Amino acid sequence: MVRALGLELVADPVEPDRDAIDGVINRVIDIAFLAKFRVLAHGVLDEAEIDRCLVVTERFEDWGPDELGSLPVTAPTVLLASPTTRGIC
Repeated sequence: MVRALGLELVADPVEPDRDAIDGVINRVIDIAFLAKFRVLAHGVLDEAEIDRCLVVTERFEDWGPDELGSLPVTAPTVLLASPTTRGIC
């Protein structure tokens, strides 16, 4: 019971659905990952390769050992040339 402004409020406490909350949090994290991947890959990979990678990651938990070959990303050859700088500098 809660007393406020001269009123007595009686309510049954509601236990939050932790599984539902975890599900929402995990989906938000997934959406953030997908958006960040798209931002970082833009200009490095073409859209078809970005889409392929994201489809692959959606089913990553269900993979067997024989499916790991689809994980590598294919980037344009020009981007795989020797770096002109050392590290990230």
